[in-house]
Amino acid sequence: MSRNGRGFSDDHRVRLLTQASAGTATAFMKLSQSRIQKIYDDMCRREAALIAEIAKSGSLALMLDVERHNQKTDLVHYAKTPNEKANVESGIKDFESGLRHYETLTKKPDKYREEDLGYVARDRDKRLNVPTDGMRKALGSQITRLQNRLALTSSDDEKVMVSARVGLLKAINKEYSRLQVEVLHGDVREKG
Repeated sequence: MSRNGRGFSDDHRVRLLTQASAGTATAFMKLSQSRIQKIYDDMCRREAALIAEIAKSGSLALMLDVERHNQKTDLVHYAKTPNEKANVESGIKDFESGLRHYETLTKKPDKYREEDLGYVARDRDKRLNVPTDGMRKALGSQITRLQNRLALTSSDDEKVMVSARVGLLKAINKEYSRLQVEVLHGDVREKG
C-alpha cells in the first residue's frame, strides 16, 4: 500500500471515492422517475428544434458535423446491447466513408469527375444524372436505421427528436445532390 501526500493509502482513497460515487448515485436515484423522464423529454424537444433549424440552414458542412456528433452520441447513449452497438458502429463507419466522397467532391472536383465515369447506370440517380456514391448510400442507410429506431422509441418527444434527425439527413442528401450536380454538370438543377 503506497501513501499519497495526505497520509491516505491508495486503497483508502479508492474506498472514499467509491463511497462518494455511491452517495451521488443514491441522490440521483432519489429523483423520481417521472422527473428524470420530464428532463429527458425536454432535452429531446430542444435537440429536435435545434436540429430542425440546422437542417434549414442549408450549410452542408454544419449539417454533416451535427450528424457526425449525433452518431457518436448514439454510440454512448443509445447502443446498450452488442447488436445496437454494432449497428451504430456500422453507421459511423459508413458515414465516415461517405465523408471521404464529400471531401473529394469539395476539395478535388476534377478527381470526383474522373471517379464519376466509373459508376454504372444502376448506381446513378436517373433524375439528376449523378452517382449514388458512398455518401448517398450512407445517408440512405442512416435514414433507414433511424426510421427503424422510431418504431422502437417509447417517448413521443424522443420520436420528435429522431424524426428531426431524419429530416436533417434528408436535407444533407438534398444539399449533397445539389453539390454533385454543380460539380459534375456545372449547373444547379431542380431536385424537387
